[in-house]
Amino acid sequence: MSIISNLMKKALIIAFMALANILVTNAQKRIELTSDIPYRTGESKSWVLDIASPANFGEEGLRPAIVIVHGGAWSAGSKTDAVYRDLLIYYALQGYVTLSVEYRFVQEAPFPACISDVKCAVRWLKAHAKELRVDPERIGVYGHSAGAHLSLMLACSADNKELEGDGPWQEFSSSVTCAAAGAPPTEIGNPNIPWAKHPEWWPIGYFTPKAAPMLILQGYEDPLVREKLTTDYVQKMQKAGWTAVKAENVDAPVFTDFPMTMECRILRKIDESEEGYYIVAEIVNILVDEKYLGEDGKPDVSKMGLIT
Repeated sequence: MSIISNLMKKALIIAFMALANILVTNAQKRIELTSDIPYRTGESKSWVLDIASPANFGEEGLRPAIVIVHGGAWSAGSKTDAVYRDLLIYYALQGYVTLSVEYRFVQEAPFPACISDVKCAVRWLKAHAKELRVDPERIGVYGHSAGAHLSLMLACSADNKELEGDGPWQEFSSSVTCAAAGAPPTEIGNPNIPWAKHPEWWPIGYFTPKAAPMLILQGYEDPLVREKLTTDYVQKMQKAGWTAVKAENVDAPVFTDFPMTMECRILRKIDESEEGYYIVAEIVNILVDEKYLGEDGKPDVSKMGLIT
């Protein structure tokens, strides 16, 4: 059996065990899950999302939402992959309205169509916020790898109208409250690749004080998304007036065969409210070791060393 097959098998077993544990410990909670909701009409089958929300528990009024964006090198992957489905259900059981989004791969539509698609999905969410009981001022986004790139683009490029695409709901902003990104390609890093000639398609092209707070998780020895490029991005954000807080040696489960000493970096404006920051911390609850959780089961940032 190939290494990839073994890794996928291991990932599925871990995800299944985690989900089984969630269902047992939340036996009294019920969530509503709806799949393949179109966030825009048209010929593409990729313009769909899944949504899960608390049915018999949670906040009385408007609720925070988390948009989940899958990875896969902009050419593969799915919102139904085990780890993303697990996140969708897990956070719905914590009281969030959760969405998992599909987007067009580069085989179907060239860059920056994938960016425009996730922006359209966020605008759809805001257009339907009232009926979904979502607070449009409390929308966080999480993604890994290619999904992390798209998540950071949601955090930093709301003012670039050219990236909004030709989709509906243009009267709503595609901005988000905060973003969490695992192994995010902040730039291509190879000038010979055509995508690299468009900095407006990458977080490295936006050093703006208008960007949303971000949590970045980067492996020191990640062979695909190089730590050097992430560090360069963080340093340039610091020069643009952001505060970067670094926490090293945060344990996290990963489904890869290379060493992953995780490094967390939080970028946020000095005057940013703790509410926005807290949502970021809550998004990565499932990624951190239990020793970083408080007595209430939520991330304790004092234990994580994220605030000095």
